[in-house]
Amino acid sequence: MVSSWERSMLEEMDQGIMMVNDDSDIVFINNKGKEIIGMIHQSSAFHDGGQLNPGDFVCIVDFPFGADDGGLRISDLQRIGVNNPSIDQGDYLLAMGTYGAIAGARYIHGKSYDGNEVLRMDGTWEDRAVHLTLNRKARRMEVAVGGMRYGVSYLTSYGFMVVLDGKTKGLKFVQAHGYTIRREAIATLLRGGTFIAKGKGEERSITWPVSMEKVIAPGELIEAIKKGLHNSDIPKPHSLYELNKRLILGTLKRLVVDDKPWISLEFSEILDLDTMLKDRPPVLEQLESLDMTTLSKKFSTDMIAFSGKRQKALNMALKAAPLKYPILLQGERGTGKNRLAREIHEASGKTGPMIKVDLSSMKESTMAIALFGNSRLKKKGAMEMASKGTLYLRGIHRLPGHLQGALYEGIYKPSEHAPRIIVGTTHDLISTAGAGIFLEDLFDWISTFTITLPPLRECSDDLIPLLDKLLEETCKELGVSKKKFSAEALKQLMEYHWPGNVAELEKFIMRAVHLNESDIIDDRTLQLPKSPTPLSLKAQLSIAEKNILEREMKRCRGDKRRIMKELNISKTSLYDKLNAYDLMD
Repeated sequence: MVSSWERSMLEEMDQGIMMVNDDSDIVFINNKGKEIIGMIHQSSAFHDGGQLNPGDFVCIVDFPFGADDGGLRISDLQRIGVNNPSIDQGDYLLAMGTYGAIAGARYIHGKSYDGNEVLRMDGTWEDRAVHLTLNRKARRMEVAVGGMRYGVSYLTSYGFMVVLDGKTKGLKFVQAHGYTIRREAIATLLRGGTFIAKGKGEERSITWPVSMEKVIAPGELIEAIKKGLHNSDIPKPHSLYELNKRLILGTLKRLVVDDKPWISLEFSEILDLDTMLKDRPPVLEQLESLDMTTLSKKFSTDMIAFSGKRQKALNMALKAAPLKYPILLQGERGTGKNRLAREIHEASGKTGPMIKVDLSSMKESTMAIALFGNSRLKKKGAMEMASKGTLYLRGIHRLPGHLQGALYEGIYKPSEHAPRIIVGTTHDLISTAGAGIFLEDLFDWISTFTITLPPLRECSDDLIPLLDKLLEETCKELGVSKKKFSAEALKQLMEYHWPGNVAELEKFIMRAVHLNESDIIDDRTLQLPKSPTPLSLKAQLSIAEKNILEREMKRCRGDKRRIMKELNISKTSLYDKLNAYDLMD
């Protein structure tokens, strides 16, 4: 168990600390951790415990509907007099009504993409003005009644509810972070559920140790802890997890207590990311895949993803979009980096434009003016033109050293209106940074969120949906009737390895639609080049092994002791492999 001295030390930490024993039971969580999880409520809004009663006045700000509100349904809203079957999953909803009434509620709802950044609804109750606000740009919800104001900030989704007592006319309930663990979601309470009292340091009663599943909602965090306990498989530090509908940065460590494995988790809420990155840049090496069931924004249907690898990349992009930090997009040519950069910008809430600078096709002599402008020539640079928006730098690997330093200063010490930076590359920047070719400080900063787009040949599940989507778009663009692929044409398309990825696929479809006069595109129209003979598994493994060794030789600058440690191989094995691949310096 955790000693009293250890507890006192852990309580002083400004990060959440959780200790899990070998039975997967939580034996300790410090107060900061309890606040983040929702076991302790810290607020100036106090109220007793209880449940909703007829006559209580209920105010709801929910976005998106059905996402983080306990599975709210129309039948639940009817309990406060909202009777509208057109309210749909993903809508925003602002509503106020009397609990137990069959009509008379005021509400507004709509789609998340209707362009309104700040939504407001006004009303009255007991001669007091009531204002409901959803500010999606600031990611904040507020309910104001008379002179009292209650609010909450959110990252991706939230269901916020304030209830006034129909008898006393005072505050009866206010929603707060951690309502999942307290079982106080909107739907739960509208269906008759109870809520606990809230006051300074009010804590849900728990008998320790307690099963993880009673404190943490199912997800990747529980899986990672269990893997760490049983397999010593510890994720990289500062990984991103979902913890009871809140995003955290967590570091798992494996401990040995009384000869048994324990796991400690150090974690901080993602809402504190600004401070964390300023204090310790870069905090993250990569935004890990996060299996969230709902998201506040959707990418357009252009970004098709059914395969696991592509879904992982798009999920990472979607979760990084609202933040202000740089994003590194890497992948082969034609994998969709340009399109994804546009999607990230449109999902970010930025008010300024997205400006693209293609460094891959630009002479070095013109790059400085393109990026930073020239006052003598009265020419604005992309950094200025993208003010309050997004600057997308394609081919960042081509940026010369002196401009890398200038760009780093612009990113790391941004002005109030500086753009968010997204960079794209087909190169391995880790190797170039390790070899001194690319500025390490710049790499560390732009790779805070690294998203790797997989080649099309590794995403076979995406091919048919992509074919259908691109074929439909191409026919519409060219003004021709809808076409379909024959069975043999589909077979050839599925077997082709697509070295040019999505970009190559688009060109082939455009050509096929141009050349084919009938509504059926057959295999003769495609004229696909023959794919090379597939490599054997042994040959593919050899190529991968050589690439890894080349990368490590560059990154470790030829330090073989360091390489042996990094790859966990013996000296004999390392030297044999270096000689075999002609990599010995």
